[in-house]
Amino acid sequence: KTALPTPKFQLKMAKNTPDEIWWKALDMLRKHAPLCLMSEENMARSMKPVGLTDEECRDLLIWGCFEYLPRAKGNCTSNVKVNLPQPIEEMLAECAGNGHVKDNAPYHDFYSFKAEYFRRLHANTDRTVELRREDERHLAEINPALVLSLALPSALEKGVDAFSLGYKYNFSTISECGFATAVDSLLAVKEFVYDRKMVSLAELGRILAADWEGHEELRLRMKNSKLKWGCGNPEADALAKEVIEGFTSRFVGKPNGRGGKFVCYGLNSRNFIGNGRAAGATPDGRKKGEHFSKNMAPSVGAETEGITGSIKSYGAIAPENFPCGSIYDVMIHPSTVAGEKGLRVFRMLVERFYAGGGVAMNINIVSPETLRDAQKHPAKYENLQVRVAGWNIRWNDIPRKEQDEYIARIETVGGSL
Repeated sequence: KTALPTPKFQLKMAKNTPDEIWWKALDMLRKHAPLCLMSEENMARSMKPVGLTDEECRDLLIWGCFEYLPRAKGNCTSNVKVNLPQPIEEMLAECAGNGHVKDNAPYHDFYSFKAEYFRRLHANTDRTVELRREDERHLAEINPALVLSLALPSALEKGVDAFSLGYKYNFSTISECGFATAVDSLLAVKEFVYDRKMVSLAELGRILAADWEGHEELRLRMKNSKLKWGCGNPEADALAKEVIEGFTSRFVGKPNGRGGKFVCYGLNSRNFIGNGRAAGATPDGRKKGEHFSKNMAPSVGAETEGITGSIKSYGAIAPENFPCGSIYDVMIHPSTVAGEKGLRVFRMLVERFYAGGGVAMNINIVSPETLRDAQKHPAKYENLQVRVAGWNIRWNDIPRKEQDEYIARIETVGGSL
């Protein structure tokens, strides 16, 4: 009722969660409460591959925005995110300088292009894993957790630092950045270079190097293509599954440098802004310096089949790829969940998300009209909040460009199911 953006709350939902809790939580979300809905079943499902017992999975402790660990038995360090679109940018830049315009050498079909993408992505990921193993071997030396170690019985019994075998489970995470941007860029190369033959790899590389200058029509065609991840398209969903599984398979469950295992978070927090600013134009129609896709959400403008199409696409990504947590940013038009009927629809959407393997929903329920009016008259909307990567922030406190992306996304999703 006080409309505070903090503290934030996470609510574990299970098959036996009482109806009164469901209706109260969903109604709070309609009023922009800082609440994140979590699937207890899928949280447990994600942790089984990294060795937790059934009892430990039943008692997972949520921390941070939506992350979770076995209570009093685990820790997780996090400081590295792999740029998933980067290999595509590199490959097209090389093609632009090789003099070939028509034959798409050295990638004569999309499968060879995709294979080279994965080879480079794997090389980047493997190098990241190697560096993380090396630096974490010295974590307890350079950043000892003295007070925490004194409060941890297992660390005291072993006589070690909390972050050096002090817990039963010592996880290290490597996260993604620009997932949907990478998937949509690969799809754009397939559609416009190989299937429709509207442009060669070399030509596309030069166009991107010039940030689409003189090729706005082509940019809009590629940006507005229906072959995007996030609208329930089977071909796009299959490629998205291939990309995320290809990425996480290189490290999830493998040994780290401090007696534990690597995991993956489906989160890039604010890195989608910084990494996007540093990147050149990409084949999905994105211009140089524009933001990458956020967390595990589709790119802005991709959700042309409404919220149900978006949830269907997310269902292609199994929670086992993200031990310790992943977040799905969702935009819902207020008209979709208005009134008593809307509350039932809202519950159906969340339950469908969980049935598809979803773990955590980061939900914004607001109309584009409200957001546009808030841009024009910020004094009228001092308490208006939106959710960002698991936490709430006041609308007036985020940059105009980011505000515009919220508006563009809810305009795409609209009030349709």
